[in-house]
Amino acid sequence: MGLFFLGSHTFDVISNFIENEIMRFDIKGKVCCIVTDNGANIKKAVQSMQDDYIERMNDIKLRKMEKAKSIREKTKELPKKKSKKTSRVDVTSTDGS
Repeated sequence: MGLFFLGSHTFDVISNFIENEIMRFDIKGKVCCIVTDNGANIKKAVQSMQDDYIERMNDIKLRKMEKAKSIREKTKELPKKKSKKTSRVDVTSTDGS
């Protein structure tokens, strides 16, 4: 089964078409590979989609790291609680009990 569309077959048109089909079939996040012919335009389209995905994942990781750093910095600013000093006394019996 092949899908056909009219107009220019540049990589950006092809990648846009593929992304629209992924959304139409509601399979975003479920696609693990795309099988293509060896055409330069389709190879570039799929590569650009992979690059966009990697960039989005890196942005998400960066935001998470920045949030964690912000939380660490805020906890450093909190006044430290004064700990209660406790003493420990060990008692041993010499009468055998």
